[in-house]
Amino acid sequence: MQIMKEAKKFVDTNDFSWIDDKYRKSLIKEQEEAAINKGKSLGIAEGKSIGILEGTIKLVKKLIANGYNKKELVKLSGLSEEEIDKLK
Repeated sequence: MQIMKEAKKFVDTNDFSWIDDKYRKSLIKEQEEAAINKGKSLGIAEGKSIGILEGTIKLVKKLIANGYNKKELVKLSGLSEEEIDKLK
């Protein structure tokens, strides 16, 4: 049980002080790179979501101009009635 507590403490605190300095630096660099890559992935995903939403809004505005009713727009776009009302 003590080993599990020590392992959890190590994982929770990322305490690498007992490891060789060169190896410790490489582990920290790997963690930093992983964090940067995760941040990039999240940023790309958010950017794509924003782009998709902007495209949907542009299309819905065109559909409104062409006489589509609100129920059709909700069904086709996935936007709520309230969101569509704001676009009119």
